[in-house]
Amino acid sequence: MVEILSHEMPEYLARRQAARRRDRLVQIVAGVIAVAGIVVAGRFLQPLNDIRLENQMVIDPDTVKGLPPIETLLAKTGTFRALAIDIAFIRAEKLKEEGKYYELRELADAICRLAPRFPSVWAFNAWNQAYNISVATYTAEERWQWVNNGIQLLRDMGIQYNPKSVALYKELAWIYWHKIGDFLDDYHWNYKAELAVEMERVLGPPPPAVSEQETIEWFRTIAQAPRDLERLLADDRQVADLVQRLDQVGLYPDETLLDFIAQNLRDDLSVERYLEALPEDERYELRARRLALLSDTGLAAPRERLLAALRSWVLRQRYHMNVDWMLELMEKYGPIDWRSPYGHALYWSSWGDKVTQGQINLNPNDSMNTVRYIMMALANMVWRGRIILTPDFAHPNQSYIELLPDTRFIRHLHDAYIELSEAQFGDWPDFRPGESAGSYRVGHFNFLLEAVRQLYFEGDPNSRREAQFYYDYLRRVNRNPDGTQKEIYLVPLEGFVLQDLRDAVAGFKTANMVVSQLIYQSFRELAEGNVERAVQLWEEAKKIYGIYMTDVAGDRLDRRKLERLSILRADGLESFLANRSIPLVAKIRVWRAVEKRTRQIVWDRVEGLLHKLCSEHDPPLDGARAFPEPPGMEEYRKNPEQRRERGPSDVSEGTKL
Repeated sequence: MVEILSHEMPEYLARRQAARRRDRLVQIVAGVIAVAGIVVAGRFLQPLNDIRLENQMVIDPDTVKGLPPIETLLAKTGTFRALAIDIAFIRAEKLKEEGKYYELRELADAICRLAPRFPSVWAFNAWNQAYNISVATYTAEERWQWVNNGIQLLRDMGIQYNPKSVALYKELAWIYWHKIGDFLDDYHWNYKAELAVEMERVLGPPPPAVSEQETIEWFRTIAQAPRDLERLLADDRQVADLVQRLDQVGLYPDETLLDFIAQNLRDDLSVERYLEALPEDERYELRARRLALLSDTGLAAPRERLLAALRSWVLRQRYHMNVDWMLELMEKYGPIDWRSPYGHALYWSSWGDKVTQGQINLNPNDSMNTVRYIMMALANMVWRGRIILTPDFAHPNQSYIELLPDTRFIRHLHDAYIELSEAQFGDWPDFRPGESAGSYRVGHFNFLLEAVRQLYFEGDPNSRREAQFYYDYLRRVNRNPDGTQKEIYLVPLEGFVLQDLRDAVAGFKTANMVVSQLIYQSFRELAEGNVERAVQLWEEAKKIYGIYMTDVAGDRLDRRKLERLSILRADGLESFLANRSIPLVAKIRVWRAVEKRTRQIVWDRVEGLLHKLCSEHDPPLDGARAFPEPPGMEEYRKNPEQRRERGPSDVSEGTKL
């Protein structure tokens, strides 16, 4: 029998084996936990990516259709990209000093693409082009090109890469409001004309002088138009048939169609009825066929649907504007004229404020200034929101443009002051609902003081009631620190307005300038077909004339009295007709609308000029048809309107005490 010997395992080996079993168990448990962690983390991946997109930590692929090739390449170079940017900035400054602006522009674009997530890079390069480079050029065309380059850099690229950067919206609104809309640049009128003509190409001739709501409804058709042109043509048989007929005359459903309509379907630009002879060539015949098709009343409905869709497409794709937000702004703030720089400043400031709400990386100053531009844009619409434009599509910067007050925006700006004050200062201890607050308060009161005067002199009952409402508001809210009524509000509305007016036109030169300017502006309104507004301006001129002449009635030598009102009106008409920047067709309309007596007064002075202008027109116009002689001239010449005889010319106008 074999004896089997057994030996017990040494203690140290037993401990080692037990340790190995524990290590294996720990590994298994850790592996299970790691797998579980990966699974759980995977569930948080999409929410984390959404947060990164929301807080603008990465580029949204849905917003930007792919990174620039240079960005994709140099993203792999790490810190070398920063060195490349520094070198490029140094080179850019040298190119600016050398006047090599076009090379500089290409380099600036490259710098922005190298650092697409840094808003300050986009803001600097846009400002550099719109301000520094533009003023270093010498022609209106060059200057506008560089201002527009700055706009496009921000609007078409910078904001697309950084849609949550309030600083970029602020900079873009500033260029529209200050560089184009203000009056500091020597070429600001050229910029205003360029922008107005550009937007008229897109939106077409503005709707006629209609109500505020009708203007909004006109834009609503654009905002609510189908967003897919191909689907529209597939679903709407009438529109598809119209497109086929347009194709037969060389017009296609794109921006070229909008351009043709803008240039040819404004009745107030047509002078064909006054031509000496109609031109006979293929181009004129083709144009006539196109106009006949586009003017066919039987095609009005499909034509409007097609044009609305085209206008919406251009606004969204080329100008990157949200048409729904544009409509919302019009419903909130009034009938915005999108040919105005102030409308674009309002859009980009308000849109920037909307899309950046709640962002964790907002600069408070940028945020407040962006909101402030909303009120600044509305204020400019009140004083300069109505555009009178006679476009020159071949040379847009030479178009005739004037900016006139539009009191329809007064109510909206008043409401904006109160609404934005509550948003910015509503948590202040002394904030009072229904009033402006903080840094907005003084500006609000100063604005209302001017608005009261403007509304009062419009003269119609609704404007007077609105003026009384704001005057009562000022009396109630704008008080002395101790709560007592301010002295300027102790008189009725009429006394408040007229006293201020007397102070403003106390001297002969000022009164003569104000009355003459109002008369001149009434002719501009008449040229645009705004008869009611033309009458209001004429009535305002007569009122100011009467107030001043009453105050100087005791001047026996007539040295401080104004010329007779009929003579001032005739002088205003003569100035209007002699202004070479005003299109001839506008002068024709005014000549036919003005009363006979005023035409008789100026006829002998302007007949030669008018016939000369007709002969110089391309093509020449028949002067007798365009500017017929006023009837009864022989009788008038026997007893013409006489100018007032002045007293001694060496006597000053004196000082009103």
